[in-house]
Amino acid sequence: MRVRFTSLFLAILFVPTLALADSHKADFTGGYADGTGGSRLKGFGVAAALHAPATVPHRLTWLVDYSHRSGTDNGVTVKQDAWLFGARAMLTPPSCKLKFFAEGLFGPVNTNDGVTSGYKKAGGIGLGAEYFPTKAVPTQRGYDTQTNLGLRVQVDHVWRSERGDFTRVYVGLVYRLIEAKK
Repeated sequence: MRVRFTSLFLAILFVPTLALADSHKADFTGGYADGTGGSRLKGFGVAAALHAPATVPHRLTWLVDYSHRSGTDNGVTVKQDAWLFGARAMLTPPSCKLKFFAEGLFGPVNTNDGVTSGYKKAGGIGLGAEYFPTKAVPTQRGYDTQTNLGLRVQVDHVWRSERGDFTRVYVGLVYRLIEAKK
């Protein structure tokens, strides 16, 4: 039920993005999530990013990131849900096939392990890389890739207000909505 709700929430959240695809870009990511934080947890992560309007530098995107990870620690089942929001900045020129980025995140994280439960405040930073297999082509706002599908690897370190911090590693696919040519 939770996976269906998450998918529906992300789809509804980005309907305006699809309507504005002629002047904005967006990207969607999904993949395997692993990491530490007292326990080794495995699961999945999804993220969606909306590129900022033309008045903001083109390399900046606003994003929402959801991950669900679970595992066991000393026979206790541990589940962790994180809803993080923030901004991502591309660090390499848009014409590169291999693009590096940094991001800042904040939002609620729920770790249910019998010690505490409920969503607690969290914030974090992340670094990552994307690879798109075709060359970049010029557009009105700079450069963009000719393909919509690429690979993404990302590492986030998240600090929580009432518990220890944790590190998440994502490996997955990224799909971009390409800016319309005018």
